[in-house]
Amino acid sequence: MEFTVERSELGQALALASKAVPSKSPKPIMEMIYLEAKGDKVYVRGTNSVLDITAWCKADVKTEGRCCVNNLLAETFGTFADGEVKFKLGKTLSLSQGKSRNRRFAVADVDQYPLKPSIKGKHVDTGVPELLDALSMASIALSDRADMPATRGYYINPHDGTLITADGNQVFMQKGLQMEGNISLPVGAYLTPLLSDLKRSEVKVNLSYPWMSLRSSSFQVCINSPAEFDKYPPVAELMEPFFDENKH
Repeated sequence: MEFTVERSELGQALALASKAVPSKSPKPIMEMIYLEAKGDKVYVRGTNSVLDITAWCKADVKTEGRCCVNNLLAETFGTFADGEVKFKLGKTLSLSQGKSRNRRFAVADVDQYPLKPSIKGKHVDTGVPELLDALSMASIALSDRADMPATRGYYINPHDGTLITADGNQVFMQKGLQMEGNISLPVGAYLTPLLSDLKRSEVKVNLSYPWMSLRSSSFQVCINSPAEFDKYPPVAELMEPFFDENKH
C-alpha cells in the first residue's frame, strides 16, 4: 500500500473514526484504526462493536492495500504540517513529509479486524434535519439506569413518527417526525457526542434494526442497538411517576 494525501483532509477522517476506537479492549485489535487505500480514496475505520465509524477522503493512490495501525496515528498525524503526506506500507507503516519528517508505526493482522456492519436498504434524506434537532433536545432525558438498559438509548419509531427518551425523572417525547425504516434504539452515550458533527453535514439516514446508520459524502456512522426495542417501557408506564405526583 502506498499513497499520498493532504494532511488536513485525512486528519479530519482520522479524528472522526478514532471516536469509535476504545482506549482499552480485551481484544487488542479493537484498539486499532483500519486503513485502506482503494481507487482514488483512503478509508479510515474505527469500531467498538456498538459504534462503527468509517470516514474517507481523496488520495493519490499508487498501490492499493490495507492495514491496521494503533490509534495513536490520529494524534501523531495532527503534528504534521499542512500539505501532502506520503504513506507506505512495508513491515511497518511509514509516514513521510519532505526530507525531515518521518514516522513509523507497527501494524497488526488486518484479517482479525471486525467485519463492517451489514446495513440493508437505502439511506434516505426524508426528515433528517428534524430528526437530528429532535435528538439534540431529547438528550436531556437520556437514562443511565443499569436496571433498564433500553432507556439508555433514543427510542425511534418511524412507523408512528415518535422519538422518546426517559430517565425516570423526566420524559421527552416528540411525535410527527417524518422518517423511514424500522424501530431503533441507538445508544445515547455514542450518538449524543456526534450530533454536532452530523448536523454540520448533509446526512442521509437508514433505520434498519439493530443498526442506525447516518451517511454523508465523506463518512458513515453506524450505531448498534444492544437492547431489544420491545424492552423499552410503554409511554404510559414512563409517565406514571408524573401523574402519581400530580395526584398529591
